[in-house]
Amino acid sequence: MPTHVESPFEPKQSLYGYPEYVKSESRLLKMFPHFEGTVSMIHHRTSATRTAVMMLISLFASIGTNADAQSATAEQEVLDRQKQRFNAAMEQDTAALESMLAEELRYCHTTGSVDTKSTLLETVRTGQIRWLEMNPIGMEARVYGNVGVVAGEIQQTITVNGRQEPIDLHIRTIDVYVKRDGRWQLTEFQASRMRN
Repeated sequence: MPTHVESPFEPKQSLYGYPEYVKSESRLLKMFPHFEGTVSMIHHRTSATRTAVMMLISLFASIGTNADAQSATAEQEVLDRQKQRFNAAMEQDTAALESMLAEELRYCHTTGSVDTKSTLLETVRTGQIRWLEMNPIGMEARVYGNVGVVAGEIQQTITVNGRQEPIDLHIRTIDVYVKRDGRWQLTEFQASRMRN
């Protein structure tokens, strides 16, 4: 036999014959404090109106929660894409890297020099710059529709122009990604060197 699950929006009769919304309202206000004004107005409505309004509050709250969850998922997707890009650069995997870079890419190094997609791929392929280690620090992503922005620091070790001596760099970066055909592509990159 199915058991009845009590809804937080169902009126319960108190000993004095009045619906007990206080407990339900307090639970909602703890979860969604920005609805306080709306909930306070419910006290002046009929029982049916109260229930309808409370259900609408729940609906809008769940929509907001779903939007937050989708945003968090998109942010993680961008961070994952960045990690894949780091790995492809360290492994000199230009085939994988090519799909991660937008055609209009502008990649600005700490020296101020700017690579396009084709020149960056050539730099990686030839080992003109070899990324030996790339350790992200405090990377945070923000997503605005189909645009993702990642900011943070990278502790990296590189070699330049075939030289054997590794160079340790601590840099701060801003990466801009655009989602196209279901995949995130790097379209802008700006790096600045951190002072020790």
